[in-house]
Amino acid sequence: MAVPECKDCKDVIINFLSNKLRIRNVTDNDIEAAHILPTRNNRETGSRQRGSVGPNGDGSESGHTDPMVIIRFRNRELRDSIMKLEIWGRAQREAARGVR
Repeated sequence: MAVPECKDCKDVIINFLSNKLRIRNVTDNDIEAAHILPTRNNRETGSRQRGSVGPNGDGSESGHTDPMVIIRFRNRELRDSIMKLEIWGRAQREAARGVR
């Protein structure tokens, strides 16, 4: 998910939860903080080809430069329910594709 620097991260997260995960009851008040983590510029990653298998074996690269967002929810139960939903959804998608 791309996060434009000029946009409020809370709005981006709420749109993502609503449109992608179909969680429509999260509001701006449910998110205490959301911001973009600073990226590392790693010169050695420039020589690596995109799509190569990284140390995790999943195609990720250790010098990943796409922005990442960190979110702090006001309510732990809401956070946990969103995490469980995403983990369950990922497992269901992988099972449908036959991924172990």
